[in-house]
Amino acid sequence: MLKKSQSLKGGRNFSRVLKSSRPFYFKVLKIWSSPSHSLKTQFGIMVSKKVSGKAVVRNRLKRQLKAILHQAQKSEPNKLNQKKVVLSFYKTPDLETSFEMIKEDIDQWLKRLS
Repeated sequence: MLKKSQSLKGGRNFSRVLKSSRPFYFKVLKIWSSPSHSLKTQFGIMVSKKVSGKAVVRNRLKRQLKAILHQAQKSEPNKLNQKKVVLSFYKTPDLETSFEMIKEDIDQWLKRLS
């Protein structure tokens, strides 16, 4: 699980990242990334009601994404240093294979960072 200090909070912080960078589109994720002045990486996760009208499904997707980001940070810490990242679902993943699809998207994004 990600630490609380790693979560990007507040509308201003989200809008700064969204305005200062272009998104990368993947199968189910849209990812914005910008450099951060702090030493730690911060993640913001957005799941709109368009993806699913049910809060249970939206929260499940957030939990899965946080777990994948935690694993990615442990395996490749240098790629994620000093960034502010906003991740958003723009397509509804199949709930049976959502973990694998999200993991593929994060892996492709990490390859683009290097």
